[in-house]
Amino acid sequence: MTRLGQNGSGKSTLIKILSGVHQPDAGEIVWRGEPVSFTGPRAAMKASIATFYQELDMVPDMSVAENNCLGREPAGPGGVRRAEKRRLAKEVLTRLSHGEIPVGQAVGRLPAAARQIVSMARALSEEARLLIMGEPSTVLAHD
Repeated sequence: MTRLGQNGSGKSTLIKILSGVHQPDAGEIVWRGEPVSFTGPRAAMKASIATFYQELDMVPDMSVAENNCLGREPAGPGGVRRAEKRRLAKEVLTRLSHGEIPVGQAVGRLPAAARQIVSMARALSEEARLLIMGEPSTVLAHD
């Protein structure tokens, strides 16, 4: 993990450019040896770049499993496969050594630290090769 810059130094702007939220005014982004330009967050995700922010971007009333698969729900002939969503969420949380987080629990009912882990798990479930964290420890208690 690399940390960079003081407050006001442009970290958030850089994160938003790398994640496709904003377009750069100048310069070039090179990712995996090739110049890239992301037209939006989906394009950055497709390039295996995942971002999660200080302001968590989850739906509080949806479960951990639903948030983990939001926008890319596993579906079959009968519709969305709920068991598969739960399995995928449990798998990535276990990889992060947090398999104890209940995947059926509404995210808004979890403690702040657990919500941060769920947000990280969602980014990792996208098979990201680059994970960009905007102030990941801000929501955590000092202890």
